[in-house]
Amino acid sequence: MPKPHTPTDPPCPNRLRPPTRKPPRTLNTTQSRTPSRSPATTANPLSPATSSRRPIATASPVRSPAVTHSPRKGRTDRGAVTAELAITLPVLFSLLLLGIWSIGLVTLNIRCIDAARDVARAAARGEPQDQAIALGHRTIPTATITITRQGPDVHVAVEAIPTHTPPLISLLTPAHLTATTTVQAEPAETESP
Repeated sequence: MPKPHTPTDPPCPNRLRPPTRKPPRTLNTTQSRTPSRSPATTANPLSPATSSRRPIATASPVRSPAVTHSPRKGRTDRGAVTAELAITLPVLFSLLLLGIWSIGLVTLNIRCIDAARDVARAAARGEPQDQAIALGHRTIPTATITITRQGPDVHVAVEAIPTHTPPLISLLTPAHLTATTTVQAEPAETESP
């Protein structure tokens, strides 16, 4: 048979006890900051027999109400991660597309420079203008190539339009890329008899 619980035994851990509440402290207006002294020890022959001191009210510490954890407190930040993700993912995707598009522009610009050099060399060697332009169209088929001669110099301009331009980016960047090259014409070889 189990032994009955006595007040001197430690409480059982499985047994729940109601919480004990202490009564709130009240403001005591009869206490003063200094301990009270008897009139016989503090009597001053020039002062009246009764003490003219007013009691000073001391405030007791204010107790906050019992803190209760509501189940909704942890849910205030619940949608914050979703909202941040909904904003950052489209921004990151747009930056990725912008980076890929800018790499394409750099590649097209390099191809324009290569085509201008090839056409200028061919024109400087004395090849016909149609053959020199055909050489440039091998590098960039959609490019516009112009060849001009000024004295011994050959000027070549290659202009290309990007095939794909994002809608908002086209307002910020030029619509076409241009590369120019100037080369001196080679002297014509004379045949000796």
